[in-house]
Amino acid sequence: MAESEAAALAFDLDLKSADTAKKIRKLSNKGKIDGTVTTVLRIMIWAACILLLVSFFVLFYHFVMPDSWLFLAHERVVDLREFLFSGTFGAGLAALWKSQDTAEKDDQS
Repeated sequence: MAESEAAALAFDLDLKSADTAKKIRKLSNKGKIDGTVTTVLRIMIWAACILLLVSFFVLFYHFVMPDSWLFLAHERVVDLREFLFSGTFGAGLAALWKSQDTAEKDDQS
């Protein structure tokens, strides 16, 4: 309530006006939606990082362990290596990170 009063006074708006109340509610809801989008982006970035780490661990495991312990076919290991080192995954992760960083900067301003 104090924020809405401060905004109304700053912009010289009538607090008792229904139109002013509607505008303040709309701005409040926009902030909640932006916060949700930022949270979803953060979850996606963490999931991508965890997936990347697990993928590197699996790839490392298949290079170090004896053949009898391996659980992926050779073709799958080659596909995983190509996926990890092609740059596509890194570019996607960088794009997600940048969009999340931009969303945080927008929230702060």
